Amino acid sequence: MVWTCELTGRPNLTYAEASESETKAKKCLANVPQVIRKPMLYIATLTRRGRYADMSEDVFNFVRDRYFVGEEVEAIVNKHWYDCKVLRPIYPTLEEIARYEEEMADSDEDNEESTKKKDEQMQVGEEEEKKRTGETENDEDIQIIKEVTPIKKAVQEEEEEEEEYPPFATFKYEVIEKEPWDYKQAKKHIVSWEQIRRIKGTFTREKCKLFLKQCVQLSSSGFWVIKERISKRYDLANVNYSDVFLGEPPRFRETRAKKIPASLNPDKEKKKLAAEMRRREKKETREKNPDGDGRKRGRSSLNDGEKERKKLSKEVKDG
Repeated sequence: MVWTCELTGRPNLTYAEASESETKAKKCLANVPQVIRKPMLYIATLTRRGRYADMSEDVFNFVRDRYFVGEEVEAIVNKHWYDCKVLRPIYPTLEEIARYEEEMADSDEDNEESTKKKDEQMQVGEEEEKKRTGETENDEDIQIIKEVTPIKKAVQEEEEEEEEYPPFATFKYEVIEKEPWDYKQAKKHIVSWEQIRRIKGTFTREKCKLFLKQCVQLSSSGFWVIKERISKRYDLANVNYSDVFLGEPPRFRETRAKKIPASLNPDKEKKKLAAEMRRREKKETREKNPDGDGRKRGRSSLNDGEKERKKLSKEVKDG
């Protein structure tokens, strides 16, 4: 007999393996910080994905790069990483955003220049190798018709166009020391995105995927949505994006499920129920009135001639 882990969905396990997998999953879920659970679930309500892996990845990428009020983190205090708690995120100024974008543009130019130099060096090396070996190529009659953009590159460019504004790396955070650095009074600090981080293992892709798996379901619309009982537990109907973070809500790509189970299609489900009801009614009618359908039940009785022939046939066999 094979078993499936109820929490992770892993199939084809022995009972011992399934039990061990469930124990590990429960331990992993218990370690998801309470303070980031509501933000995770609220961001999940903003996604419109037909594949669970895509929805989970959208939530993970958003939460990974942001820190939320009340979250326990590590921040640079007196040039050391120190345990702190987030008091509030701080929205970047226009000057800070412009400076960040300029730095990113310079970084991209440096990368392009470095790539260009590498390509030139490779080309020079190839030409020298050809001269050394005496190989020549005649490419004068080759004409480039069209440069085709690879699909992966096109998708990457589309995703870059949909990136949120302002960039997550431009936000700052006000934090407070969990234990006073000077042993007197806990002080507040304002740190940049580079100066703050989560404690290792606090939030991972697998934890995000496992936690959301217990909280979502595929809807008849073809998108993954939060289960009603989970939504009520966290009061998501009354949560606004401003309760979670600053700025405008993120805009995620929309991908609908290609196939929707029949159980989630109301029309198909109604037709199925109606057909079952009709079959049940026909069966009940036949049971109440056995002769009502015009068909005789059992074998027909034998006449006198058939009975005599049957008796003689039996006597011959016995004789």
